[in-house]
Amino acid sequence: MTNPIQYVAVLDPANLHESGGLNTVDTPPLTKATFVPFITGAPEGYWRVGTMARYKWTTSARRMRVKLYATSGGGDTVGVRIHNGTDIVERYAPGVNSYHNEITFSLGDGSAGKIVELLIPAQNAYSAGGAVVGMYPYEVRFDATSTPVALTSPTNRLGIWADSILGSVVVSPSQYGIAGLMKRGLTVQAGAKWKGAWAGGTAYAIGEYVSSGTWVWKAKTASTGVTPVAGANWELYGYNGSVTGIAYGYRRVADDWSTAPNRTAWAAAVAALGLTRLLCFIGSNDYAVLPPTTLANFTTYIGAGLDALHAAQPALPISVLTSIKRGNGSEVANSNGELLSQFRTAWVNAVAARSSYCTQTDGFVVCDYSDISNDAAHPRRSGVIKIVNALQSTGLV
Repeated sequence: MTNPIQYVAVLDPANLHESGGLNTVDTPPLTKATFVPFITGAPEGYWRVGTMARYKWTTSARRMRVKLYATSGGGDTVGVRIHNGTDIVERYAPGVNSYHNEITFSLGDGSAGKIVELLIPAQNAYSAGGAVVGMYPYEVRFDATSTPVALTSPTNRLGIWADSILGSVVVSPSQYGIAGLMKRGLTVQAGAKWKGAWAGGTAYAIGEYVSSGTWVWKAKTASTGVTPVAGANWELYGYNGSVTGIAYGYRRVADDWSTAPNRTAWAAAVAALGLTRLLCFIGSNDYAVLPPTTLANFTTYIGAGLDALHAAQPALPISVLTSIKRGNGSEVANSNGELLSQFRTAWVNAVAARSSYCTQTDGFVVCDYSDISNDAAHPRRSGVIKIVNALQSTGLV
């Protein structure tokens, strides 16, 4: 008989892995975790944390129950990644669209010492103003004793300043979101098939993991001497470091960089995160969300914002992935009569003038219209994979 689920795992933000993402709102400061009571002043509540929050435990449990608080406009999936030393299994719950939900996951045969991860893939769908929108776990129970795994301190700490496209909140956010795909391979070092750094003369078996640069790859075929690239031999499995999303739905450059005080405060908040690189993948909403940011203002904001970031952290490398296409086959001018391609060009020009510390890749050539979902804004699975592969192949991160 299966033991009852009785061991409570405390969701202390001190146990969040890889910075736990960010709880970002439209004005600084940016915080890593905020306690939100269910009723104002009450002791019961949940920790509001940002994109791709992760907790880990070592356990022999067979079952895991997760209680969730979810808003009607928030995310719809929660993931449990099971890592038992030989394999990783990802499970995703069905859609969740109410305030309190309870989901039970099977964790396998009860073998001792397996690592269980609670992965909240794309929970922060905040709008400007800091509205609490999304999905948040507030209680986790196991049917056997479970101990938090100590925090790691990865060498590579990437921040991504972005909007809803970071998590691909419309199309399969949990499994194929950009941040999710980037972070899939971060704990494979503990697995029996982990080979460490890629070596040309090593024979790799199907299912083995290897690091190449700052990325993790999984062998799809048995091969020797084949460089890890997306294709027949290797699958891009994740980024070998932490990924912190500085993002919410509908976010615009104008929300953060429209005034000098905002730019200075925002740059200082980012500097406090201890990042080793910042990726800017934002601007599509400046073009599309009413009222749109004028191209002239956008050009001013991004130049001044990059300067403020550099002044706050002169040694921080900054990468820019310009906006991917929007629409269903052709460009359409916004209400100001301006095109998204003009906003892309503004990024290109701003980066070119700051090439000593800033690099960019053209999002317009990364994805085609066929890679955009029916909502005309978010990438399909094929587009997400192309974006992540582009970050690797161009050396942006």
